[in-house]
Amino acid sequence: STENFISSLITEFRNILLSVRTKSADISTARPLLIAAKKALNHKRYRRAAVLCLRSIETIGGLDDDYMSTLKVLAKVRYNYTLVGSFGLDMSCAKAPLNKAFNELNAGNFRNALDHGARARAEVKALNTDYRKTHRLLTDARFVIDDARQAGDDVTQEEFLLNKGVEAFERNELEVARELLQDATSIASPAEPDAGEGNGLAKFVSERQRTAKEAIARTKGMGADVSDAEMQYAAGWKRHQEGKLEEALKYYSRAIDEAIDAGKAMAWKGE
Repeated sequence: STENFISSLITEFRNILLSVRTKSADISTARPLLIAAKKALNHKRYRRAAVLCLRSIETIGGLDDDYMSTLKVLAKVRYNYTLVGSFGLDMSCAKAPLNKAFNELNAGNFRNALDHGARARAEVKALNTDYRKTHRLLTDARFVIDDARQAGDDVTQEEFLLNKGVEAFERNELEVARELLQDATSIASPAEPDAGEGNGLAKFVSERQRTAKEAIARTKGMGADVSDAEMQYAAGWKRHQEGKLEEALKYYSRAIDEAIDAGKAMAWKGE
């Protein structure tokens, strides 16, 4: 949840402050910002809390420029690491290089720190992509199976695969979950639907359009810049109206991804 993410972020950034304090850094401004972040969290002002956490790093004083510039990069990686970790994923593949990055930073090996940080960032990005891809397959499978059920089909096998996929997803066995969900969707889907035709495909595209619209509205409500998501949505809507359903589906999916990315990036833009 967002609350768990912010709570973990405050803890992680407090640890950073404790670490730099041993190097005689000035954290007199940073500490009150983290305290304010905790208060914002208590009032469910999540964006405000995230911004305050990030500002606490910016206000650290008494460190040389190389250390601070490297620390800011690694703090951003730590932010994304904590965010993706809040999904309940196994972060061990990213944890090791990220810990090494901070160790190298503390040793003054800034280039090595950035190299390890880049590896950690790549691992976090891959985990995030896998999670989003699996979550989308789960949404698709539920919709397609429900559509088949309403059409009067026996969906016993599909529901079994769906439930197993959900269980694997909850265990963070994402590859297994994707295989099960893809099988469930394939069995429930109409055989070889024509592009731009078919009542099932039309319903599917309409559902994705609704999901994209809701994702954009939700992220926009957080104060994030959703212009890229809105552009993808507009392209999807145009194809939708032209009856180009498969193209519309592609753009609506991109709109959802852009909205998610905008939500992740919002805290780095300040208020």
